[in-house]
Amino acid sequence: MSHLSGGGFIDNGQSSDIGYGLEFGATYTTGGLTLGAVYKSEIGMTYDNTISASVTSFGAGGVIKSGDNLAQPEERGVGISYIMGANTLSADYKNIAWADAAGYGDFGWENQDVYAVGYEYGADTWAVRLGYNYAKSPIVEQASTAQNFFNLGGFPGIVETHYALGGGMTFGDFTVDGSFIYVPETTASYDVSQFGVPGATADVKHSQMGVTIAGTYAF
Repeated sequence: MSHLSGGGFIDNGQSSDIGYGLEFGATYTTGGLTLGAVYKSEIGMTYDNTISASVTSFGAGGVIKSGDNLAQPEERGVGISYIMGANTLSADYKNIAWADAAGYGDFGWENQDVYAVGYEYGADTWAVRLGYNYAKSPIVEQASTAQNFFNLGGFPGIVETHYALGGGMTFGDFTVDGSFIYVPETTASYDVSQFGVPGATADVKHSQMGVTIAGTYAF
């Protein structure tokens, strides 16, 4: 990872790590109703001489307490689905503990509640699916303008709403599934005047579109 220093770049080389975590869940089905719950533990990672060196170059060394540690946050979730003939309705909720995760907590990220609903119409050999997802951005403006700079410049995860359209088709033992995801544009503007320019702001616009195609063969 490289970082700026005096208008140039310093190459810190490469860094990698291996992390371990725990994931488990449970479901209960009665008739067409299914209830479920899942838990994912935090996965800690350390990237030597990368995060700490970069934030120090931008004057945020005293704010970031986790050094080079950056953790995949803990998650907890529950879900429900109901099948009525060819129709399936589902709803999910999960909490992502950004505020408690090393690295993200230092940057002032808040825990995030994620809500999702979905619908599927499934015939014998094909299916059509619709989905909607909402989660308030975990990134909020901080008193430290260095944190604001890194949040919007390095981790612009400010989008909040996702729409999905998908479907699948079966050809004997082979199934093809596809989906399209659209994320409307979200904007954020936070103070970064700490870097010597009075009234300066970091302005970010973020939107997404994604296409996924997958194939499954049953032996």
